[in-house]
Amino acid sequence: MKLTRVLLLLAIASLTSNLTPVWAQFTTSSIYFVPPPPPNQANRGAPTGRSRGGASRGSCQVSKEPLTAIVPATPNTYTQKQAQTSTNNTSEIVFAQTVSERPSFWFYVPYKLTPNMPIEFVLQDERGKNDVTSFTVSNSTPGVAKISFPATSAPLEIGKMYHWYFLVYCDSHKPVFVEGWVQRVTLQPTLNEQLQKATPRERIALLASHGIWYDAIAQLAAMRQTNPNNANLIADWKSLLESVGLGAISSEPIVNCCRVGK
Repeated sequence: MKLTRVLLLLAIASLTSNLTPVWAQFTTSSIYFVPPPPPNQANRGAPTGRSRGGASRGSCQVSKEPLTAIVPATPNTYTQKQAQTSTNNTSEIVFAQTVSERPSFWFYVPYKLTPNMPIEFVLQDERGKNDVTSFTVSNSTPGVAKISFPATSAPLEIGKMYHWYFLVYCDSHKPVFVEGWVQRVTLQPTLNEQLQKATPRERIALLASHGIWYDAIAQLAAMRQTNPNNANLIADWKSLLESVGLGAISSEPIVNCCRVGK
């Protein structure tokens, strides 16, 4: 009889553990990014870009890593027709998704910037219309910088693809730049329900594991800025960046680089 009771209790415990919500599984595990499949753009092909800037130029001298977009980038092979006219048969897919109307973008800026170095962020919609935002340097310390849309800018439309460029004018005629793509999507009902029940850390892990990069990185960066010496947040930041091949800049400081306006 005692053996039967023990077996019954073990069976109930096993069933209960299997019913643990998916979001609760992220409490102690590492945070990592799972990329969504890139959209098939009928007339424009894969969302290729440039995740790292070029060599040192003008006043911008790089001692370690170059200007880097903190966004997933994966190799992409050109089509046969493109390869025939190119000296390099590979490129990068630089693409990620957001659920925000006005997401933040993050970049590693390795330069000691000055107010004499204009910075621009360009957002181009599917019709080729450019929205150019200029920034003034407010901190010259190299590090991870946040670029945000002005509150007056138009919100991203759901499902639309946007091509962005981040330019640092070390040389007035030839800026160092990176470029990529962003797409605003809606949350699936199941994921939305999980997010509402999750802790802040679990929300970041859920967003990252469902391919919502811009929101995951922004929320984790905000937590790190509030608690810069928290060992768990430092480890989460390192894990998330390493999951997209950016471990080399995971120890760089988060800085208040720029503000909107000339």
